[in-house]
Amino acid sequence: MTSRPTSHTNWLGLLAFAILSLILVVLILNWHPDGEMGPQAIPASERGGDTSRRAAQASPARADGPRTDRPRPPAGDGATPASRGGEAADPQTARPGRGRVIDGNGDGVSGATVVVRTATRVQQVYSDGAGWFRLSGSDGGMNGEVPLSVQASSARHAPSQVVEITSIEPILRLGPGGMLTGRVVDTEGRSVASALVEIHPRRPTDPGAALLGALQPAYTQPDGRFSLGPLMPGRFDVFARPPQLAPGEVRDVEVRAAATTADLVIRVGEGARMEGRITAAVDGRAVPDARVAVIGNPSGHAAEAMADGDGRYLLEGLDGGATRIRVTATGFLAEIAGPLDLQPGGRLHLDIELRRPADARPVAVARIGASLRETPDGLLVGSVDVGGLAAEAGLQAGDRVISVDFQASAGLRGEEIATRLGADHEAPFTLEIDRPGAGPMSVYLPAAQ
Repeated sequence: MTSRPTSHTNWLGLLAFAILSLILVVLILNWHPDGEMGPQAIPASERGGDTSRRAAQASPARADGPRTDRPRPPAGDGATPASRGGEAADPQTARPGRGRVIDGNGDGVSGATVVVRTATRVQQVYSDGAGWFRLSGSDGGMNGEVPLSVQASSARHAPSQVVEITSIEPILRLGPGGMLTGRVVDTEGRSVASALVEIHPRRPTDPGAALLGALQPAYTQPDGRFSLGPLMPGRFDVFARPPQLAPGEVRDVEVRAAATTADLVIRVGEGARMEGRITAAVDGRAVPDARVAVIGNPSGHAAEAMADGDGRYLLEGLDGGATRIRVTATGFLAEIAGPLDLQPGGRLHLDIELRRPADARPVAVARIGASLRETPDGLLVGSVDVGGLAAEAGLQAGDRVISVDFQASAGLRGEEIATRLGADHEAPFTLEIDRPGAGPMSVYLPAAQ
């Protein structure tokens, strides 16, 4: 038995390995990501021709999957798709679906007001927690119209520029807001601590003005100083409401972008004081936990107090001038007292009696052919006479009377309303009512014939 030479076998194996390696290198050099031949595989007859054709063959568009790059606007040659031989784009499909509001650092601004203008309307939408807002769909609510421009505003920033929508996702950049600092003092110039300081816009209709109510209130420090901001630039009225003192205010204060309006001084006055006792009219017993609230205060300052176990209440820091109070308690009819003439720094003692519903008798109003009765829910129409003025006007039993000639009826007694309705037999009047199942409405009653 003879053996073959091993050197010949090794030489053949090395040759085969070299050939396979060369083939592999050629395949790698000519491989293309799209599975088509690369530039080196373009026929020589086409290499000297149209370069655009070669580029198209070198990087053909994929048809087997979605594109990941965003569409770019057409070249600035003034041509339209139709002039190039294509079809004009449908504006309904070309419109953007959302945009974003950011600050100077590029961070999203939540709760910003975005004014969206279309060809026929102006509408407001709001940014979410990351600053995004929708321009179409259920959240955008454009009703199929194409948005043309947007502008954003925020309670803590300067408004953005008006941006015409030309991109898929318009970005609205807000400018820096302004600061407001100052001090609250009393009539003697002493610092007032723990006073609530708030601002009201001079023009409540400005975009973003409604968002000011969402700002955290500022309270004065022990030295009476306060700081508000950053705030949207504009003109504001600044109010200070301290405990046990009358409110103070400074009108028409300007807040500028990226600036601080400093050294504002708000003087508060000595408030009026009102105290008394709430009792039941039928037996004189104390009515604990009755709520006593000031209404119609000249400055709009709301103050209220709860009666203690003996029915006693105390209201402090009231404005001077004509004031009314409304007293309510569970199981009793509401009562309104006033107008009361309060002097700045003055003291007033006022006891109030409350009636139970059973103590109130229906009051007939002959002029309109109906009766009224008081309830804890307000003044109700008790009965309506067939053929009377009230029946002809559409008044129904159970209607709750909200106002008479646009003067609120809350807390007024049935006798007072009846007197008002029957005082002038020739003048017409309007009742605002709330009808169960139908809601608020107005009923016009003409003058009696």
